Amino acid sequence: MPKGAKTCPGCKATVGCRAHDCPCGHKFLTAIAGTEEHKAKEEPGFWPVTGNTITTPAGRAPAWKGDLGEWVERCEQQALPNYLAESALRYWLRNVVSQEEFVFLAPQLRGLVGEAA
Repeated sequence: MPKGAKTCPGCKATVGCRAHDCPCGHKFLTAIAGTEEHKAKEEPGFWPVTGNTITTPAGRAPAWKGDLGEWVERCEQQALPNYLAESALRYWLRNVVSQEEFVFLAPQLRGLVGEAA
């Protein structure tokens, strides 16, 4: 079938793709805009991404309450069904604690997240 053509089911002749009738008398059905038959059979929707590792998080980090292990758990719960990389936790931790606390706490994240050294 050449591009820009269609075949008549009545006489098997090739006619232009925009033709409404065939010389044999066959009438091609065309959908009228706005009707149900004109709409796509299945419109694509939003498919959430799951099971991926987040390396740079978006949004606000959970509030810091003084315990690193508990804070990491709250961060991981917020990210479900995805996983947070150590770099994502460091990114957030930098914004919720002072620089001195960050220098002390950041090396401990690797053990809590389970990433290899």
